[in-house]
Amino acid sequence: MNTPNRRSLVKGMLAAPLILASGCSTSVNQPSVVPRRYADKPEMMAIGDSLYQGVRSLSLTSNTAPFSPPALVAESLGIERFAVPTPPRPILWDVEKIFDRPVPLIISAIELPGEVRANGATWLTDRTWTSDEAFDNVAVGGAEIDSLYNDTYGKHWSKFQRQFAEILLNPLPYQMLSDMWYSLNVCFTLNPHRREEQMERSQLDQGADRRPKRLLVNIGSNEGLFSGAFLGDIGAADTSLQAGMAKMRVLAEKLAELPRDTEHIVFNSLIRPRTATNLMPADKDTINYPNDRYFDAYGPWLFSDQQNIPGSQLKSFDDLVQYQNGEVHNLLQQKLGSRLVYVDLYEMSDRFDGKHYKDRTLNIRGRTLKNLPLSGTSADFGGGLTGLDNMHPTVPGYSLIADAVLAAIQPNNAVTTNKNIMFSRDTLLNNIPPLLFEKHADVIRAVDIIKRLGSSGVAAKPDQAPAARS
Repeated sequence: MNTPNRRSLVKGMLAAPLILASGCSTSVNQPSVVPRRYADKPEMMAIGDSLYQGVRSLSLTSNTAPFSPPALVAESLGIERFAVPTPPRPILWDVEKIFDRPVPLIISAIELPGEVRANGATWLTDRTWTSDEAFDNVAVGGAEIDSLYNDTYGKHWSKFQRQFAEILLNPLPYQMLSDMWYSLNVCFTLNPHRREEQMERSQLDQGADRRPKRLLVNIGSNEGLFSGAFLGDIGAADTSLQAGMAKMRVLAEKLAELPRDTEHIVFNSLIRPRTATNLMPADKDTINYPNDRYFDAYGPWLFSDQQNIPGSQLKSFDDLVQYQNGEVHNLLQQKLGSRLVYVDLYEMSDRFDGKHYKDRTLNIRGRTLKNLPLSGTSADFGGGLTGLDNMHPTVPGYSLIADAVLAAIQPNNAVTTNKNIMFSRDTLLNNIPPLLFEKHADVIRAVDIIKRLGSSGVAAKPDQAPAARS
């Protein structure tokens, strides 16, 4: 791995010193000329979290949203229209554009507050945000299980307005950024026309209102996997994962209450934690492949140079996730019966675990993509299945999730995504930021400075940490 010194950080990249691109991005896919109405009954809808919204490198832009797994599934199934939340400008920031800039990232930290205010002000002044009244993919990055039935535009618009007013007075508002990003994302995704009729309609409410024939669901990663795989806190992950079961029982009841027009509810399991890109062994071990065994120790690549998670502890967490996947599967089967289509992403992630197995890679155009950190220092990028945050997939990575969903929907005649096309659509893999290796180190140094400054410009206490949402 040969990484630069990665001092221990807390609570994730969403509070990193990111220059927030306030200009518009150009979408790869042109939107339909016929706006989607809320009253339309789509053939398919999707609800869930960042892995279904199409977040990449902790950003939602017009270059990422069109290539979410549900959008790729819709395309593969020949669904003529599947409206996705393509924002007119990035939701507060675009990490990949930040890394493309020729200035040191510490400069970005200084410019951050002004750019976030400029981006946020534009969202506040626009009367409508897109030509569509509603989207068919209403998954929201950062959503937890109860977010699917609790979070609405009405709840989060007032919160975003209040947060924006606070950052006008706060010279260093870094610790507020992830909450602002989530609130704005909820508002844009659930009510892009800012209509009174949609103000209090959650993701699940919109599925009930619009009655798609098929509903895709991906949820639960933010109850355990995020804190374990991204922050390296397995203890907190164990607790959060098990606490999430109570919310999952409520969700199962609500899914069962959906109108019978929704014939199929396609539900994804959680991935295997050890396959997460950000959980890496010590540098000297990366040339070895333990296969079914575990490395001696793991650590979060972005946030620490200490491998503080024993392999035995990670194995126990893997086993817990696998067990809980089984519990959720049984629960949903009881509540949904023949309407349930279950997607085993735990098994899928294991089949593409190039970290532990030498031959489990995705080969595209002579390149070998793996679940390793993206380095940009070799022809194979070092990794390539996930973006700059080591968590959210690239387009080829998302296509593997889409393939698993397609195989579950059509077990006897499954189509798969075209991997050459998937690679060509990925603006990150086709434009690796220069000096990527060095810029990762710059991010870590800058976040460390922000952590010590705190949210009000004074030294932060050791337990003060910027919140993060996946």
